[in-house]
Amino acid sequence: MLRTGLMLWMLLALCLQGRADVAVIVSNHSSLGNLTREQVLDIYTGRLLTLPSNEIPLPMDLRGTPLARQYFYQDLTGKSLPQINSYWARLLFSGQATPPRLLPDAHAMIKAVRENSAALGFIDEHDISSGVKVLFTLPAP
Repeated sequence: MLRTGLMLWMLLALCLQGRADVAVIVSNHSSLGNLTREQVLDIYTGRLLTLPSNEIPLPMDLRGTPLARQYFYQDLTGKSLPQINSYWARLLFSGQATPPRLLPDAHAMIKAVRENSAALGFIDEHDISSGVKVLFTLPAP
């Protein structure tokens, strides 16, 4: 029993070592500067519809349950993905807000952000490429 527990602990430690930070990104052409945690939270929960610069942020989200998405919402909001999905379903049904646009993967996220200066998204820091800049980072657990 102790041996099994030790092996599970070691596997978890190995998985977490390979885990990268989650970066909130925008196009290099965006006029947005660094964002605070509160601003990112407000954008991704539909509470911040315009930025102090009068820009309307266009948040992008990852479809499914990739680790970056799970960690992003858990750390930022304290809610699991099912809770976030339920939250957005309620807001959408009531007409109070529109959820972030869902994209299939990090490559689609980078492409969408590069092509629209109002768009912002989040990806695993290992996936960052040219054409985007990081505005906020959630450190890996």
